[in-house]
Amino acid sequence: MIHKVFLADEANKQLLTYKKSGAKKDILKIYEFLEELRIHPTTGTGKVEQLKSNYKGYWSRRVNKQYRILHTIDEERFIVEVASVRSHYGEK
Repeated sequence: MIHKVFLADEANKQLLTYKKSGAKKDILKIYEFLEELRIHPTTGTGKVEQLKSNYKGYWSRRVNKQYRILHTIDEERFIVEVASVRSHYGEK
């Protein structure tokens, strides 16, 4: 089933930061991940992992060595919410 993907306000702001920085490779990777999230939010590229402890309920994909995409999945409504596209795990 195809999921709807929504970006939280913070994720939208972070995406603009990427665009302003000129990090084209990272921007392309983020858009590829967003497309993957629609089809299979728990598998795919970017070292996908389900997080634990303080991040229980979140999933992660590696954008680069420094940043991750953090997202949650509502399987009942087929919705993926991206909380962050520039997370260090120190912030949600």
